[in-house]
Amino acid sequence: MSKDYPKQPLGGNPIYRWRGGNRKRTGLTPRELQILIMIADGLTGKEIAYKLQISEKCQDYHRSTLCDILNTRCVATLTKIAVGFGLSKL
Repeated sequence: MSKDYPKQPLGGNPIYRWRGGNRKRTGLTPRELQILIMIADGLTGKEIAYKLQISEKCQDYHRSTLCDILNTRCVATLTKIAVGFGLSKL
């Protein structure tokens, strides 16, 4: 059973935005969004790295950045955020 994860985020996603011409970051990158969805779906770091064809270290970096932006270190909280925005279902 394989799930197709989005290559790019949906345009209306409220947690993915750039502000103005200076490109100041106010949301998640497409890769961070993919990883957030996969975390919420219960995939491990190793599984995420394999599915995205990136190294585990790269996946760890994205996860760390994601946690900094969303101000959490807890996978349960990341899952709650993803479900709250309708990115994943429990």
